[in-house]
Amino acid sequence: MSAFDPRDYFISYNAADRPHAEAINGRLRDAGFTTHFAGTDVTDGGNIPIWMDRALGASTRVLALCSPDYFKPEAVFSEVERAGTFWADPNGASARLVPVEIAPCTYSPLYAPLRRIEIAGMTPDAAAEALLAHLRQTEETRRRDALRKAAATPEIFAVPRARATHFFGRDEALAQLQTTLTEGRNAAVTQAIAGTGGIGKTTLAVEYAHRFGTRGRYAGVWWIPAESESGIVQSLGDLALRLGHPESQDLPAMARWARDKVGQSTEPWLLVFDNLTRPDTLTHRRPSGEQESWLPPGTARVLITSRWDDFTGVAETTRLDQWDLATTAAYLLSVTERADPEGAEALAKVLDGLPLAANQAAAFLRSRPAISFAAYAAEIDRLVMRDRDAGHTGDYPETVYATLTKSLAELPEPTVDLLCLLSWLSPNRL
Repeated sequence: MSAFDPRDYFISYNAADRPHAEAINGRLRDAGFTTHFAGTDVTDGGNIPIWMDRALGASTRVLALCSPDYFKPEAVFSEVERAGTFWADPNGASARLVPVEIAPCTYSPLYAPLRRIEIAGMTPDAAAEALLAHLRQTEETRRRDALRKAAATPEIFAVPRARATHFFGRDEALAQLQTTLTEGRNAAVTQAIAGTGGIGKTTLAVEYAHRFGTRGRYAGVWWIPAESESGIVQSLGDLALRLGHPESQDLPAMARWARDKVGQSTEPWLLVFDNLTRPDTLTHRRPSGEQESWLPPGTARVLITSRWDDFTGVAETTRLDQWDLATTAAYLLSVTERADPEGAEALAKVLDGLPLAANQAAAFLRSRPAISFAAYAAEIDRLVMRDRDAGHTGDYPETVYATLTKSLAELPEPTVDLLCLLSWLSPNRL
């Protein structure tokens, strides 16, 4: 099980209650439950807030070990954990936040109405046994199984990338997408600067699909390379085959069938049209001259990533700006696991707030600890100023081109040739 696979419980506790937390975590794991527990999951030097954010998102429920220490004003981590969980399920429909009283305490008006498990006054081992017995009750087992099913990925789940290990600077945009799509409207992820790549549109869409593309929300998730209409038609044709349509030479007909099939589903589907060049690519002209849209009707939800910044009448737009200096520096420090904030800030200035450039720089430096942020920044600065190599294609910004060039320069020539071949055969997967 990887660090952020979905697990049954996140154990939220105050350091003063660590003996109870450790006993509960150990007993639950011994009994076959899966948990996110900072005491064992966060290694020395690990970034606790980042781990906390990802682990909370990958937990079906949160066990809040309540005590006077847990509710102290200075207990900021526990406050963030329970508040984030509460607002992710404010009406209690999923009962995500489960208070477990390990010591008598006073509850605020917000948390007092929540039904809690009372195991106060017990030793850590006795409390762990009592909690396990409660969680094994028939009603709790039924509820947990239902939540597990809702949190699982649908049978058809086609997303070409894994989740980013370090997801930074886009929480507000992610929340906006979830609100828009939950309300049944289409969403387009664009950027404020037209024509600029590397801003993180696809990364945001991937994170949304993995974090929210669950059975509890969607009947299926399908990723569509949308650089051209032919790519859209091919991908929808492939979806038709997955949905049981027989093989046919009429690919547009298969694509229309898949489009209508997901639109007519009683449970909504999520379709991601990635890297759409312009809105009219979504429109198909039939031999009769009639025009039709490749966007599905009915219940389906659509997420579009594009450099185009006007989707009026098609989708609501979330525009992405560059990262600020602090976010870029924090990302570099987190990925490289270094303690050089001044160097990270200096490199952040050179990278111009582009997430893709920061990603390439951090990946390069993570495996080369002998190269300082400052030395790398100077090299990137030099590459940005020079002319691009003859025959280059694409219109990514200079910092993205420079960081990629730096990485490729370190590879043996046969490896570069292989990458070129793979990028031609399957650019999205590469």
